[in-house]
Amino acid sequence: MVNRLTNKFRFGVLINMIPIMGLMLIYSTPFLTASVLPITTLLLSFMWLFHTLIITGRINFILNKKTKWWILYYLLGFLMILIGLSSVVFNFQIASFPKYIIPIMGYFIIKYYNVRELKILVFFFSLVFYGNLAWNILIDIQQPDLFETLTNSEESRELSTMLNLATTSHNLLCFFGVGALWMCIENVRGFVKNIILIILLLILVYFMLIVNTRGTTTLLLGVLAIGIYLARNEPNINRRRYYKFWIITLSVLLVCVITPLLMFIVEHIQSERLADRLNDILTLTTSGDINSLPEGSFALRITLSKVSLNTFFSNPINMLIGIGEQSYHIGDDLSKVRIGMHSEFIDVLARNGIIGAFIYFKILKNYISTLHSLSDNRNITKYVDVFFFVFIIYGFLNNVFQPFILLFLFIVYPVLIVLLNTQKNGK
Repeated sequence: MVNRLTNKFRFGVLINMIPIMGLMLIYSTPFLTASVLPITTLLLSFMWLFHTLIITGRINFILNKKTKWWILYYLLGFLMILIGLSSVVFNFQIASFPKYIIPIMGYFIIKYYNVRELKILVFFFSLVFYGNLAWNILIDIQQPDLFETLTNSEESRELSTMLNLATTSHNLLCFFGVGALWMCIENVRGFVKNIILIILLLILVYFMLIVNTRGTTTLLLGVLAIGIYLARNEPNINRRRYYKFWIITLSVLLVCVITPLLMFIVEHIQSERLADRLNDILTLTTSGDINSLPEGSFALRITLSKVSLNTFFSNPINMLIGIGEQSYHIGDDLSKVRIGMHSEFIDVLARNGIIGAFIYFKILKNYISTLHSLSDNRNITKYVDVFFFVFIIYGFLNNVFQPFILLFLFIVYPVLIVLLNTQKNGK
C-alpha cells in the first residue's frame, strides 16, 4: 500500500503534475492547440501514465470500476477500426489517447494529491485560462466587433486558431466556470477572497455576453442562473416538493413567455450573429415546423442531430454497434449514414449504438456519484446537482467531452469541491 506521507511519494506527486500542467497549457491555449503536433500531448499522456505506475507500483488505479468505462470506450474505437466500420485509421485513435487518460488522471489526483498540491493545480489552470481570456478581451477592445466579422474565409480560420473568439467550445468552458465560481462564492470564507471570485465571475459573463456571444450558451446561462437561484433558496425540508413545484411552474411559464421573450431579445440585442441564432428558435416556436427554419446555426444543429438519429435508426446493426467515426460534412447527402458531430449524447448513438450509449451512461453515472462523494455538505452538493443538470442539457446541444473540457470536468471541478469541503470541515 502506498504511504502517502513519505517525502519520496510527495516529491513523486510534484513530478506527476508536470505532464498534467503541460496538457492544461496546450489545450487551454488555442494557438498551442492548433500548432503543437498531436504527438506532444500523446507523449505527455504516456509520460504521466508510466510515471504514475512507477510511484504507485501498481495498476489498480487504472482498472477501478470508474475508470474502466473510459478504457472500454477507447478500446471500442479500435474495434470499430478493426472490423472496418470507422473511416479513421489507427493513428487517429492512438492520437486521441489523451482524451481518455484525462478522466483517469482526475480520479488519481483526487485519491493521492494533498491540499497543497490540489491548490497548485487549480492556480495553474486559472492562470492559463484567464491569461487567454484577457488576451481575447484585449483584442476585442482593440478591434471592436471582430467576432461579428469573422467568416469562413481562410484568413478568418487562421485568425480563429490564434483566439478563442470563434469557438463555441471555449464559451462552454466559460459557462462551466460560471457555475464553479458561484459555488466557490457561496462557500469560501473571507471578504477579499469573495471579491476576487466575483471579479473573475464578471469577467466570464462579460466575455460570454459581450465579446463572444453564442446562442446556446446565452440561453443556458439563463437556465444556470435560475438553477443557482433555486439552489440558493432551497429549504431544509421538503426539497423534493420544492423542486417539483418550481419545475412545473417554470415549464408552464416558459411555454407562455418563450415567444415574446425571444422577440424582445432579438429586437434589442446588439449582436447580429446572436439575433440570427435566436431568430431560428423563434421561428420554431411560432411555426412548430423544423423544415421552416432559416439556414442559421440552430437549424444546422437540428439537421446534424437528425443526421445522427437517422444513422442510428437506419438498421439493427447500426442501432447495436453504430458506424464508428464517419463525420458528416456540410453538403453531403443527408440520406447517407454519418455522424453530425454537434451533439455529444446523440452522436454516440450513431457512433457506437446502444453499446456506446450504455458506456456513456455508466461514465455519467460514475461522474455524478464521484462528485457527490467528494463532499458531505449540502451547501456544496446542491450546486453540484445544478451543474450536472445543465451539463446534461448542454451535452445534447454540443460536444462536451473534448480534452480541455475534460480537464475542467474531471480535474479542476472535482478539486474545487474537495478544497471547499476541506475548508467547510475545518481541516
